[in-house]
Amino acid sequence: MRTGLIIASLLGLLAGCTSLALPTQSPVPTPYPPEYLPTVIALTADAAASSAAETSIASMPVLVPSDTPEPTVSPT
Repeated sequence: MRTGLIIASLLGLLAGCTSLALPTQSPVPTPYPPEYLPTVIALTADAAASSAAETSIASMPVLVPSDTPEPTVSPT
């Protein structure tokens, strides 16, 4: 009885470790076809990089001149 329970437990653990997906399927389902996923990743990375650049540019202080220089006339 005890040996049968141990064997059943080991078989249950072994069955839980095997993949349920077929080899032709992706283990994680996505709304995009597998050949398009690198493009999606690249577009996402580009969008994140440009967003970070725009945020850093927008956070830089803008130096505005306080006095407007007067034009000088050279003596002739």
